[in-house]
Parts: sequence; structure tokens; C-alpha cells
Amino acid sequence: MAELADAGGLNPPAPPGACGFETHPGHVDASTPSRGPRIGALGARCALRTVGLLARRRVHLHRRRVGATVVAEGGRRLTVFRETTSDAGGTEPEVTLLVWFHLRGTTAASPWRAWLFERESLLNTLLFAGCVGYERKLWMVERASGDYAGLYAWRGRDAALAYGAYITAVLRPLSTPGSVSARVVDGPLDAHLRAEDGPTRARELELVL
Repeated sequence: MAELADAGGLNPPAPPGACGFETHPGHVDASTPSRGPRIGALGARCALRTVGLLARRRVHLHRRRVGATVVAEGGRRLTVFRETTSDAGGTEPEVTLLVWFHLRGTTAASPWRAWLFERESLLNTLLFAGCVGYERKLWMVERASGDYAGLYAWRGRDAALAYGAYITAVLRPLSTPGSVSARVVDGPLDAHLRAEDGPTRARELELVL
């Protein structure tokens, strides 16, 4: 298991990673001036690749798990509000990636802001769908706290770590301090989602990492 926390960045390995870039030793922090332009360039590269995938209809929206409840550690109850997939994930072993954040200006007491974010956030697909290894994402929210989470199926542990570094750098200046974290766990996403009536039809799933 590897964890990326909001403590100024992380030190992942340095193999080829998400969006076709390499990670390097040292913190990844989007608020650092020398890092900001690099993160922007990586986002642009990922967005261009996403546009190509969309043009070839290789990125998809699904409704199978929309509305389902995912019970995470500590009994936190998350609602799936969107599910997206890509046909270009690759052939590396699948790992599971969980990203948490609390967007600035959103609270459990401001449902209209959450409503707006959850609809405009579809545009954020450009930030990740073109990243190397991306295969599936469950977009989730904990209504009780206003926290958001992305639960991903990713092809390749190193690529998942690299994407985790990239997306936490993007999210950190947009989120409340200390709320951004990412965690990579070995094994396919479906292996970590458990339900008595099976993963296909279940409306409540337990997330075991």
C-alpha cells in the first residue's frame, strides 16, 4: 500500500507515469512557483489526449453504480454521483486508487454549491481520462461532511502513483488545507468493493482497502 497525503507532496518512484510524464524525487506542490507551470503543462497534455479518446469514443459514462452507497473506512457513507471509464487503460496489473478532497466553498450546509460542482465537474474529465493507465472512476461525495472522493481502477502501480502526485498538486490549492490525500492499493477495484447481492446490482458496497 502507498499513501500520498497533503503534507506538501510525496516522494514517489521515478518511472514513466500518468499523462506520459515522469515523477521525480521531491515534493509535488502546485503552489510552488517552479512547479505550477509544469503541472499546467502536464494537465494540457492529458487534456489533449482525452480529446483524442473522446473523438474515438473510447471514454464512456455509465449509470450502473450511480446512486449507490459506498461505505468507506470509519463507516463514512459516500454516494456515487457519476461513473466513467476508458478503453485505453492498458495491460498492466490493475490497482486501486482513492483520492479525497474537500473543495473550498462547499459544505454540507450549501447543497446548491455541491449541485453546481457535481455537474460542472464533468469537464474535469479532461484532467485525468487521458492519463496513462486510467481505466475507471467512481465519483463520490459524503453528504454529511461535503467531502469528495474519486475511486479509480488504474493500470500499473507506478502510473497510479504518478497520477496521484499530479492530481493532488492540482487539487491542493482548490481545497481546504489538510483535506487532500491519495492512496494506492494493490488489487483490482472490484476486489475491494464487497456486497452481499453481488457487485453488479448492489446499491450498497463496502470499500475494503
